[in-house]
Amino acid sequence: GGTSTFADGLTLGNDETLRVHSGSVSGLITAGDGSVVKLGASTITFADGLTLKAGAVLGGEDDDYTAVGISGGLFTLEDGSIIDYSINGADEGADLFTINSGYAFGATEDISVRIDVLVADVMPGAGPFDIFNFVGAGADPDVSKWTVIAADGTSISNAGTLSFNSGIVTLTGFEASMIPEPSTAMLLGLGTMVMLLRRRLLRR
Repeated sequence: GGTSTFADGLTLGNDETLRVHSGSVSGLITAGDGSVVKLGASTITFADGLTLKAGAVLGGEDDDYTAVGISGGLFTLEDGSIIDYSINGADEGADLFTINSGYAFGATEDISVRIDVLVADVMPGAGPFDIFNFVGAGADPDVSKWTVIAADGTSISNAGTLSFNSGIVTLTGFEASMIPEPSTAMLLGLGTMVMLLRRRLLRR
């Protein structure tokens, strides 16, 4: 809570992370290439704006469902910026970013939505998942230029379709699964081998 003040603004560089759980931030925040902005499940005011440049990542503070509100100055997604988006199940448990401030996009709108599947599989046609709710003033995004990509540990078999209607960016027709960690995959492989050997011994 409270207000964090950066009189001359704040520019985040590679491998730098800004975490804001709640409250407000004074001073323009610019996230550069390789930096991360993680926001808590509340409405956070960036009084002088928040800009994500190419290679910068915006995500929820937690690894699971986070509903984030952004208000204040201009919210800008420049070309090459990345939105981290976590999904906890087939039809629920997905992030939502509500933009109450004015907003703008880069010239080409080369924006990536990076999907992180956290629990089991997301079946074909799952959702719909609302990613953004643009409430403030700004030109409509052209989501046909946006790209759905996979986070580490996630495999996407169907990227689905992004659409924009009445201020909301929605992902539908999506299919993905978790990639087992090496230790889990090894255990699964050993289990399969044991079953095969057991069958062979029984046949004898």
